[in-house]
Amino acid sequence: LPILMPTLRPEMRNDPALTQPTYLTTKTMTRPATAADVAKHQAWEKAIADAKGDGAMIAKIGPEPPSATEGETIEVISKSGGKSIFWRDGVSPVGEATLETLSEETDGNTRILVQRYTNAHTGNGSFNVDFLLYHWMGVDLTDASKATIETLRLPPRLLMPFLVLIIVSLFTRRERKEVLDRYFVKMRTVVHPDPETDKRQLEAAYANPEHYERRKLFPKSDWEFTLPRPVDVIGFLVSVAICFVIVALLAWLAGIGR
Repeated sequence: LPILMPTLRPEMRNDPALTQPTYLTTKTMTRPATAADVAKHQAWEKAIADAKGDGAMIAKIGPEPPSATEGETIEVISKSGGKSIFWRDGVSPVGEATLETLSEETDGNTRILVQRYTNAHTGNGSFNVDFLLYHWMGVDLTDASKATIETLRLPPRLLMPFLVLIIVSLFTRRERKEVLDRYFVKMRTVVHPDPETDKRQLEAAYANPEHYERRKLFPKSDWEFTLPRPVDVIGFLVSVAICFVIVALLAWLAGIGR
């Protein structure tokens, strides 16, 4: 689909709804230069000298960082956004790129400028089908951050394989009931540490596959979701608690030396 869709419908590459980049956010921070800032500029100068006029290498090195002595006031500019949502190789401006200012504010020693592109663009590369669902739902992602966009990739990637499996299963031959019963009975039977006891429990379950029907979340259906047991709920809550501990530990580590 990522390759065929723009091939069969080339007009997609010029559709304004599919080629609008995200908002461009420019943050300008005014602060005293540190030793790291001085070293960064020196490293940039050395890299430019080593490039020896190679345009591709110079472009890869990036723009010149602020030049100052330690303690001197500098402006540190960082830009984010202005990226393609639906095209993996980005978008190219049609003609000259033009920007419209949406908001401008000052937060302490940082000035934040938010702009959007008003010129037309052309999509490059394959199509990000992941975001087509959001497009159909009317969700506007032009003001979303890079982190938000990466996060929104997850639901379609999780749900799409199951959707494909369900649709394909409706058009393919159904497995014999005996085979399915034996498989799902084995999956529902808790493993016992003792091999002999485990074998007896499995044989008893095989003899009466309907025994576990009451444990299904949707009885008498093909959905094999089972009702959670106390050990499942406790295990889930413990796992969530461990995740919170890890995140808290990361936040604490990130704050050291602040």
